[in-house]
Amino acid sequence: MSEDALTTTQKLTLAAAGLAVVLVTMDFTAMDVVITPIEKDLDSDLSTVQWVINGYFLTFSAILVTGGRLADMFGRRRILLIGIAIFAAMSLLGGLAQSADWLIGARALQGVGAALLWPAAMGIAFAVVPENRKAMAMGLIIGAAGLGTALGPALGGLFGELVSWRLVLFFNVPVAVLVFAVVARVVRSDADSESSHKVDYAGIALFAGALAALLLAIDQSSAWGWGDSRTIGLLAISALLGAVLVVVEARVDQPLLPRDVIRNRRFVIPVLAAGAMAGPLFVVLLYVPQFLEKLKGWSTLASGVGVLPLTIALALSALLTGRLYGRFGAKVMVAGGATAIALGAFIIALVDEATSYAVVVPGLILIGVGLGLGLASANTTAVGSTPPSRTAAASGIAYMTRTMIATVALAIATAIYLGVGDSRLADSLNAANVSIGGEKRAQLEGSLAGTESAQAVLDELPPESAEQVTPAVDAAFLSALHDVMFFAAALAAVGALVALLFVGGRIEWPHRLRKSTVITGGPSPHTVEHHELPQEPGHASR
Repeated sequence: MSEDALTTTQKLTLAAAGLAVVLVTMDFTAMDVVITPIEKDLDSDLSTVQWVINGYFLTFSAILVTGGRLADMFGRRRILLIGIAIFAAMSLLGGLAQSADWLIGARALQGVGAALLWPAAMGIAFAVVPENRKAMAMGLIIGAAGLGTALGPALGGLFGELVSWRLVLFFNVPVAVLVFAVVARVVRSDADSESSHKVDYAGIALFAGALAALLLAIDQSSAWGWGDSRTIGLLAISALLGAVLVVVEARVDQPLLPRDVIRNRRFVIPVLAAGAMAGPLFVVLLYVPQFLEKLKGWSTLASGVGVLPLTIALALSALLTGRLYGRFGAKVMVAGGATAIALGAFIIALVDEATSYAVVVPGLILIGVGLGLGLASANTTAVGSTPPSRTAAASGIAYMTRTMIATVALAIATAIYLGVGDSRLADSLNAANVSIGGEKRAQLEGSLAGTESAQAVLDELPPESAEQVTPAVDAAFLSALHDVMFFAAALAAVGALVALLFVGGRIEWPHRLRKSTVITGGPSPHTVEHHELPQEPGHASR
């Protein structure tokens, strides 16, 4: 059957929706490579500056599913315009930030705009095309997401090197204005969308509060200690809010997380496995640039280019996912992808300052291949286990959960990096008979980024002591970086184990193929084959 030709309006609408998704996903990765310049410019520390990333992910995760419901209630066009406006305004505000707290607040609100923008853009892309072009629209949106993720580190490095890290945020503004103008001009109003949906405001508040308290407890554990009453109090608040969330969600008509979806074991387990794969991605995208910039002396631009093997491998391997999924099935694809990620992180965990970048590349490629094969397969397995009427909600929940797990993993990684690094630095300084108090010692990690606070600590020391401190800082935090990568490898290994034990049925062989389906979650949709055991003569299908 011939496909309907798209009109100019339809093409412009798809282009605007795709560009909006590129903006959202580019900001997932672009800020990772400019964390070091942000530390230096705002005279902050990594424990604080990581919230530039986590604040964005936190609000995005908490509001994503609700963003889809608001689009259904008030119209996709209206919510998309609101989301773009918030995203652009907060990008501008963040680019003007004069303190870390200012920047973190702007990024958190930017995540709100992204959470409104994302589902509305997807809905508009699907609604504007005829039925026989919807697969094409899905491929465009997923491809745009992959493009934004891949472009982020390179563009972030380029902007940070040539101008300033602020340009990463300022760049969003004119592009967002262009998208806003196109959507306002060509997209028809759909204000009469379904109005039966209700927003679970209590669920949103409880979910966001529980996650924020957990992240703050993890973040502060390196400074306060896990046994500190403040850390324990935040963990208790997180647990309490989580328990209240469960009670509240059991009583509302339209909960934040539909009960029939989250009680589906065939949905939940692949989503958890996907989170165990996404966590190492977030960790690697932050800490490999940290290694290249702080310990190898690379420029911001070079470090952004340095992670391209990962993103290129991810994009290329995702193109093969459909065919391989059809040959080997969900268990092999998800477990194999997670195993590749674990091996890649393990390789990176073995590097040091003298290690050539060429040794890092195989680790990055393995992680990219594992993500390309594993994430799309896990998403297809999870969403494919839900009824057709629930696929949209299931996709949103899967993405939200994956991002949430990855955000927590990144917070844990930073706590490991700072806590272990400080402990080993203290041991080295004690062995060298250099006395520096805990608060000032914690500021010395900033010497890797060239912060004023760290330099002030060094300036207070006698010259002979300062000469001993600098190599001690390098050694301590390189050792901590190793532990961070071991953590990433362990997390991916857990995902592989979960997939082997619980995802899909028993492993089938490639010749046992039957009916087709569509795989989603990569840069484009693919037709894949289900595995079915041949029926023995005389046995009916159950």
